[in-house]
Amino acid sequence: MTILLGITYFVLVCSFIIGVAKFSYMDPLLRRVFLIVLISAIVELGVWVSPLLWNKNYFMFFYNQIEFTTFAFFYYALLDNKAIRKSIILVTVLFILFAFFNTLYIQRPPYTPSYTVIFKSAFVVICGLTYIARLFLQKNIVNPINYPVFISNTGLLIYYSFSLVFFSIFSYLVKFPEKLMSLIHLSPVQYIMNIIMDICIIIAFLLVKKKLHLLQSI
Repeated sequence: MTILLGITYFVLVCSFIIGVAKFSYMDPLLRRVFLIVLISAIVELGVWVSPLLWNKNYFMFFYNQIEFTTFAFFYYALLDNKAIRKSIILVTVLFILFAFFNTLYIQRPPYTPSYTVIFKSAFVVICGLTYIARLFLQKNIVNPINYPVFISNTGLLIYYSFSLVFFSIFSYLVKFPEKLMSLIHLSPVQYIMNIIMDICIIIAFLLVKKKLHLLQSI
């Protein structure tokens, strides 16, 4: 477990360093992906520091809202459709209100805000799948594997699909403390999914130097 956690942090740091090195060459969409990486790096630091300053779960409350906003910022640019964009704005407002209500009244610290994470994960999965569906409906499309944005989106889909399932199970089993320990077996898988996501983002950043055509929006 400790080794996996170390690898997770190492890959995250690598994605951040490579992102900084390639930032000036990035497409505007890929820069939004870098923003997601930056927020992730900040929160990992915050997880260590926050217990010294305030309750860790209150820190996660603010983090979830900030991270959700970065996802909305990314998919708003990626999905060039008025109806979808209006929906993203509406859902973002609803999420912020829900996260606030959930933290103060439903899953107050020290409880894990699993409902908030489920909401966030579902948003990423729905937007990610919508992007892929619209991508493949295009005619004369270039192989999607050549698109850094496509690869980044795939990484996000992999991790947040697992996160959606994991925290849905967690939210159910929390009512049965004796069964909750069974989720420990899934913790290594969560780290692996995180590593895969960051590797996808690293690959996307590395493709920038080849000056491949970057997909703007559909």
